[in-house]
Amino acid sequence: MIDGNFVVLPAVAIGAAFLALGLRAKLGPWTILVGLAAIAHLASVAAVTLFPFPIQREVIEDGRSLRLATNNFIPLVNTVQAIASGRYPAVFHQSAGNLLMLLPMGVYAPVLWPRLRSLRSSLALGLSVSVGIEALQLLISTLLGFTYKIVDVDDVLLNSAGVMLGYLLYRLLAVWWTDIRPADAERRSRGDSR
Repeated sequence: MIDGNFVVLPAVAIGAAFLALGLRAKLGPWTILVGLAAIAHLASVAAVTLFPFPIQREVIEDGRSLRLATNNFIPLVNTVQAIASGRYPAVFHQSAGNLLMLLPMGVYAPVLWPRLRSLRSSLALGLSVSVGIEALQLLISTLLGFTYKIVDVDDVLLNSAGVMLGYLLYRLLAVWWTDIRPADAERRSRGDSR
C-alpha cells in the first residue's frame, strides 16, 4: 500500500516553488502564508481521500473477490439508513469530517483568488472540487476492479456545504480584519506592499 505520506514530498516542492515565486512577485507575507496553508490543506485532502492506495497484487485480488463496498449515488440514502440502524456516532463522525474537510478552502480561496469572493463562486468551487475527488476515486476503483474508496453523493453535499461555511467564515474574518487593521488597507490603497 502507498500511504498518504506519499503526498508530502510533492507538497513540499510545490510549497517551495510557491514561496520562491511569491517572493519574486513581491506578494505580501499574508498572501504567501495563506498560499502555503492552502498547499498544506490540499495535500492533506489528497492524503485522506486518495490514500492508502493498494499496489500489492494480493490486496487487489482480495478486493476484487470480496466486493465489500458499494458506491452511493442517491442523496442521503446511506445517512438515513445509518441513522435508522442506530449508528449515530458513525453518522456524526462521517458527516462532521466531510463538512470540515473542505471548509478551509472556503476561507483561503477568496483570499488568493479575488474571482472567488462570492457565495455563488464558493458553491461552484466546493461542488467542483468535491465532484472531482469522488470522480477520481471512482476512476481509480474502476481501474483497480474493486471499490477501494466508496463514492458517495453525500460526501459531495457535505464537502460543498463545508466550503460554503468556510466562505461565510471568510466574510466574517474579512470584516474583522479590516476593522482591526485599517492601516494595512490604507497602505495597500497607496500601493505600498510592506
